Amino acid sequence: MPSLKLEQPARPLVELARHLAGLTPLQDLWAEAGPATLAALEADLVAFGERRADGQIALHHWAFSSAWSDLAQAPEGALAAPDGPVAQMREAIAATLERGLPTTLQVSLPDPFTIALLPLGGAPSPPGVLLVGYHTPEPLP
Repeated sequence: MPSLKLEQPARPLVELARHLAGLTPLQDLWAEAGPATLAALEADLVAFGERRADGQIALHHWAFSSAWSDLAQAPEGALAAPDGPVAQMREAIAATLERGLPTTLQVSLPDPFTIALLPLGGAPSPPGVLLVGYHTPEPLP
């Protein structure tokens, strides 16, 4: 039987999976998952979204690459205008939670970012959404 040979791009994902699987109950999953996902996927932005008990969409545990660390000061502050990028992210999170399917979104922060929204957990009603963003105006492949 031939051995399984992982392609180089899969290696960071395997390392991420090992890291997350090795977390203990004393560690904060969200605080660990954001930076680990950011590094593994070489992303510029990672955040998590979920619907709170009051029905509102919450974004939390933002992580940014060093090139975009200035956004970390107040990711929802200046960007939270009623028609701003955070509002667009909340709408996309709501749609992802309702459909249980991944989607992408292009926003300006103010530079162009393309964000993948990945449901966490099972469809049709995942409990949360992982947002992974890249500084690019181009759609993700």
